[in-house]
Amino acid sequence: MVFAGAIAAAPLGCGSQVQYEPAATANAQVGQVRGRVVRDDGQPAGGNSVSLYGEQLRSSHDGIDSISVLADPTGNFHFDNVPPGEYRIATSGLGKEPHVVVRAGQAAVLTLELEPPPKFDPNQAAKPYGAPPARGRIV
Repeated sequence: MVFAGAIAAAPLGCGSQVQYEPAATANAQVGQVRGRVVRDDGQPAGGNSVSLYGEQLRSSHDGIDSISVLADPTGNFHFDNVPPGEYRIATSGLGKEPHVVVRAGQAAVLTLELEPPPKFDPNQAAKPYGAPPARGRIV
């Protein structure tokens, strides 16, 4: 994805691009991850939980290797004061957990595009786990 004012790009690992720009932080030793969650039709997916996973977080987050935020109503999210390194980023409906590299003094800016929801098949009957296949269809 292309963002205006970006200064460098790197692959995200799932076909998208990460743009890097100067971070809006007073601490040049850390970076930021920010971006937007959108549906497959490009509309914002506000309210999605976005998680960042990486060993580098353990030292700055009481031994926990992940942090999560909620995307605002317009799909925007941000992680501040992230130690430099490689991270996995995830949100429900993404389908993959791409990797993003955080650089000191820079913001990694990206767009997370959700996969389309599965198509409902009215011919496929709901069944409990382990039940034999349904013999018939819902009409």
